[in-house]
Amino acid sequence: MTRPHQFDNHFVKERLLQDFYFFNVGHEVCWPNHSFGPTVKENYLLHFVSQGQGRFQVDGLTLNLTAPSFFLIRPGERIFYQADDTDPWEYYWLGFDGTQAENLLTTAALTNDVHSGRVIAPETVVTLFEKLLALDLYQPANKFKAQSLFYGIFSHFESSHTPTVTSGNSWRQTYQDSFLLYVANHYSRSDLTIAEISHSVGLNRTYFSQLMTKLLGRSPQAYLKKLRLEKAADLLLTTDLSIAEIALQVGYTSSQSLSRAFKDYFGCTPSRYGKNT
Repeated sequence: MTRPHQFDNHFVKERLLQDFYFFNVGHEVCWPNHSFGPTVKENYLLHFVSQGQGRFQVDGLTLNLTAPSFFLIRPGERIFYQADDTDPWEYYWLGFDGTQAENLLTTAALTNDVHSGRVIAPETVVTLFEKLLALDLYQPANKFKAQSLFYGIFSHFESSHTPTVTSGNSWRQTYQDSFLLYVANHYSRSDLTIAEISHSVGLNRTYFSQLMTKLLGRSPQAYLKKLRLEKAADLLLTTDLSIAEIALQVGYTSSQSLSRAFKDYFGCTPSRYGKNT
């Protein structure tokens, strides 16, 4: 028995969230042989096939897809898709874009050569789509709720490819960024250790230290010391805090321990640094 045709389509203009955002969401229960294209899209479009089957053509490639699955359209690709003549598909879709859209697709292993894939927990995806379609997308108060549903939906699409990175240095950059953020937020703790930081990113301490030394040009302990002393120097110049107070703020247990390290690094004591500068 052929299901009755259903069509639901919403567009919303995004003005604040520019990195990765949706602007169109829709749902259609297709007639047999219902088709779209050939055409070229200016934005990204992802279809989630929740029931039935059909075929998707992109730049000369033909994919026969059966629920649950998805197919992805990129800007500038010549595409055509058509529902099956006996078991026509039902699908939901998201139109999306953003300055980081391609980078995020690559992170999810949806590289340029990937146009389809599997769907994790399709029943959940249907529920999320229905919630998104039920929202009043034109109310500013629903902006973040709608965006969170978009992210939730997107997290359920998976390529059969192994995730890759665009640059051989990207994974190293991730660890470096994590180290710098951790240190920037915890340098005031005198009990902060490199072992703690390496544990937070799931790496062996020795390997982590070697990696950070290679990336930063100094050991992570030396970087931490440099940061603390430069923060201390800034506080000497911009505040009326005592040396003992500054020592506690930058992770030293006493003014004496700060003074020794400070003189070794800057060539003068903290008290003279403020006067000489």
